[in-house]
Amino acid sequence: MGFCKIIIGNGSTTRFWHDIWYGDIYFKEKFKRLFNSELQKDANGASNVTSSFRRPSRSGIENSQFIELGHIFSSISLSSVSDRWSWTLHGLGDFSVKSAREEIDKHVLIISSSQNRWSK
Repeated sequence: MGFCKIIIGNGSTTRFWHDIWYGDIYFKEKFKRLFNSELQKDANGASNVTSSFRRPSRSGIENSQFIELGHIFSSISLSSVSDRWSWTLHGLGDFSVKSAREEIDKHVLIISSSQNRWSK
């Protein structure tokens, strides 16, 4: 879903480790050491992930990942609204056929002197 991103609300439908909801990478890839020691690999964004590890974080990479994850948690506020998807091809965040068509034209269709026409 390269043209969509998750907007966190209450975190109940966002998969913490398996969805890209903060930044541009899955947390299971960004925090590999923490993910490997995670007991609840399918936890949602509203879960208390910091207390679901097999053991306390050790020193080194694992501990630095835990600290970085804590900084991310401190910058996020969950709300009472549901999580939602946002369309990223234009600034409004709502899906439009026009923006999808323009993206397809840009990458798929051969550029020629004649204009492309879409049938209704």
